[in-house]
Amino acid sequence: MSAQPRRMPNFTRFLITGAVLGIIAGALIGGFGTHAPNYDSGTEIAYLAAFGLLIGLGLAGVVAIGLDAWLRRRSGESRPGHE
Repeated sequence: MSAQPRRMPNFTRFLITGAVLGIIAGALIGGFGTHAPNYDSGTEIAYLAAFGLLIGLGLAGVVAIGLDAWLRRRSGESRPGHE
């Protein structure tokens, strides 16, 4: 009987998806939200899209790491260096 390999999240896909969703959310907030008086709408959208990118990357990274830890624990595999 052969052991099946443990499933792992694809970190690159998680991060790219988080970044894209963050950019979209930031741009939507910048386009439809309350406008700042000192910025034109294009600058505001760009800043909020960049901020959304960073937030999306961070959240996607945390989700991917959490999912990896959960899958590792579920399969009974120990962490590297903790045999």
